[in-house]
Amino acid sequence: MSDMIRMSIDVPANLHRFVKMKAASRHQTIRAYVIGQIARDAKKSASVRKPDRRRKPNRLTHETIEKSLRGKELVYSKNLDEFFRTLDI
Repeated sequence: MSDMIRMSIDVPANLHRFVKMKAASRHQTIRAYVIGQIARDAKKSASVRKPDRRRKPNRLTHETIEKSLRGKELVYSKNLDEFFRTLDI
């Protein structure tokens, strides 16, 4: 790891003890344990999100995309709250 940046966070005492215990059980420093956990989580997230370019949208999705491209059935709102109210969400 080349370009390192210092990151400081406050954690509850019980969480600190937990992380310290997990790191010690793996014979790692807290730093190494936390960086490893973050790296594993980032790798897992990246592999889950790969889109399948071969898949085609179903008929309803395709029709909805076509309507939106033609400017049909669009919802305009000033902000997110108004948008949710308009859609009755």
